[in-house]
Amino acid sequence: MRHGMVAVLRAIAGFWILGGYLAAEQNAACNPQDMPSANYSDLSDKTTSFMANTVNGFLTVIQPKAFPEGLIEQAVRNMSILRSDKYIKQVLAYDIGFVVCAVIGLLYILVMPIVGSVLACCRFAGKCGAEVYLEQTRSILKERRNLYWSTAIITIFLLAGNICMFKSNWEFRARLDQSQIKLNNTFDNIKAFLRNLDKQFQHVGDQSSNMVDNVEKTIKGPALLNHILPNAGVPDLDRLKVAVDDLTTLQNDLNNKMTDVKTNFNNLNNKITNELTPCITADCDNVRANLQSINLPSDFTNAGMENALTKVRKELEASKSPDRLRDITNNLDTLNLNNIKTQISQKVNDISKKLNMNQLLGRVENLQNNIQLKRKVDRAESIRWGVCVSMCFVVLLVVLCNVLGLILGPLGLKPTQEPTERSNVANCGGIILITGASLSFLVSWLLMLAVTLLFLLGGNVHTLVCKPWSSGELLKFAPTVIPQLDLGKTLKLKGNFTLSSIYSECGKNKSLWSTLQLEQSYGSEINQYLKIDQHIKKIDNININVPEIINAEFKTNLQNIQTDHLQIDTTQLDNTIENFRDEATASNDPFFSGVLKTAADDLTKIRTSIMMNINPKLQDAIKTINVIKDVGNTLENTQNALTSENIKANIKKFLQSQLSPGLDCIGRMMKVEFGRCGPLAEVVDSAQTILCLYLVSSLNAFWFSLGWCVILFIPSIILSVRLAKHYRRMKYADITNDKE
Repeated sequence: MRHGMVAVLRAIAGFWILGGYLAAEQNAACNPQDMPSANYSDLSDKTTSFMANTVNGFLTVIQPKAFPEGLIEQAVRNMSILRSDKYIKQVLAYDIGFVVCAVIGLLYILVMPIVGSVLACCRFAGKCGAEVYLEQTRSILKERRNLYWSTAIITIFLLAGNICMFKSNWEFRARLDQSQIKLNNTFDNIKAFLRNLDKQFQHVGDQSSNMVDNVEKTIKGPALLNHILPNAGVPDLDRLKVAVDDLTTLQNDLNNKMTDVKTNFNNLNNKITNELTPCITADCDNVRANLQSINLPSDFTNAGMENALTKVRKELEASKSPDRLRDITNNLDTLNLNNIKTQISQKVNDISKKLNMNQLLGRVENLQNNIQLKRKVDRAESIRWGVCVSMCFVVLLVVLCNVLGLILGPLGLKPTQEPTERSNVANCGGIILITGASLSFLVSWLLMLAVTLLFLLGGNVHTLVCKPWSSGELLKFAPTVIPQLDLGKTLKLKGNFTLSSIYSECGKNKSLWSTLQLEQSYGSEINQYLKIDQHIKKIDNININVPEIINAEFKTNLQNIQTDHLQIDTTQLDNTIENFRDEATASNDPFFSGVLKTAADDLTKIRTSIMMNINPKLQDAIKTINVIKDVGNTLENTQNALTSENIKANIKKFLQSQLSPGLDCIGRMMKVEFGRCGPLAEVVDSAQTILCLYLVSSLNAFWFSLGWCVILFIPSIILSVRLAKHYRRMKYADITNDKE
């Protein structure tokens, strides 16, 4: 069993170490609370025997000394010392209380049969037996009353002890059945804990693999480019291309709309000119001159801007800047993120070969089968039950003899009746009292023998095992005599911890990291994986080729895209409309006035079309050009700041933002959530409950109750014999002079 538990502890530590290694590359989006958990049976029942406090108090009086670490350690180191007189004297001196009680028990065992035999011989020889009565004086009557009530009180205490015997005997059987169930549940919890460790181990590995995949996708995606390029990146180049295309579209739309406006104006000019052809006056000449002076652009094409736009468009179409920017992320392949998954898989295979979970679970099951010998336990329990029940009924028989004697004696006794003429009922009461005393003589020494043996067994187990176990001394001392329980040496761990401290930490359901203080051993290496510097420092070794986003010619072409020609001067048009309306009002010629009004109205429609349809488009074109210039400035700033050092610094910041949450989560998963060992502390508590609170406590309650009754046999015998002469029929009526 000891080797099996050591193997289990080794496996736990091995799984923890492997889990920590895998957790170094955990997914940044992990959740420590998602760690797999197992369903454990309830092992919390710690009820003890109904007489535990009384018996434990008695044993404390018998053995008040501290736990004998030195004596046990000497015996374990050198078994031959057990034959040494000096060592035996030390043991006897330590167990002086038990020795005294054992001597008393032996004296009882020897003396009671001898006394009983002497009384029996005396009785058969006719030398004793209370067959001659004394005169029924006041003192004799008082003596009978005192004997009666004393016997009654002793009988009551005997009955109470006998009831405790029955109850503790039944309790031991019930506790034994509970122990078998609890033992099964305890082993089931150990196996569930090991299986859950395997699941947690796989969970940590899966999370690590997912983290690698997610970080790799992020590196290949646009988020990294947007982060590593200050204020610009591939989206700005795409934005520039869209703006150039939008400007071209706006230009074409403006030119089409302006062509329509120009056509309408030319038609109006031709119409008015034709209508005023017969007119050769100065006013008509002025009208024609005003129309000719209106200068509306045919389109918004600017040779310099068109040339610049064409060059910018060609440069964008031919530019490999986006590809060059993306080449930066391709260089990050040297981080070997994909190799991490390969390393994890290889590590899993290596550790799996060293720690075979199926084999470990098989050992636990074999240990469980070896401990739980149900048939043998049931057979031994049936024998124990029969013997203990027999002892209970023997004591009960003595109690019944006393009770019947106390009932029948006074019931058949008449104060006026002579002792030689006492009734059969009174005589029967006296005989039953003598029978109870005789039975006590016959069985008391056998019962005391059982009490002594059970006392030495159960009492020493309580004082040497259960009591120090409960106080924690046993867990501190156990590694001294069982070196395999010194987990620091067994598992080759560093740190100032003991089996007792491990139990205490597991009692708080702490992780194996804090329980085994792995920070000072394997954890020192694991912590290196959790430090972000260990991952991002690899970027320093990456070769970064700084791409050329914008060159001098490209910048000049962007600057040549101007907004000066994207405007329409409607001042002449407004003045002409106003002059035509004024002249139409002032003219006395109806024909001339009508032509001017029509011309003014048509020109107003043309102006409205310009203001409603063309000017908004011009504003959009101007805004687009401003966007182009802003993007150009941004790209220029980006190009100036785009150095190998800056790119690496920004990549480090980006990876830190991506990896830090995941690594922090992994750290919590390893240090707080992985391998919470509360179930192991419950296993230890369950073992203590089974051995001490169930079995030893019930066993001690039985021998204490039995010893209680056996000790009371002495006054019961004395009182019963003396009281019997007051109820039995006397053979001789010999009157003495002893009167009051």
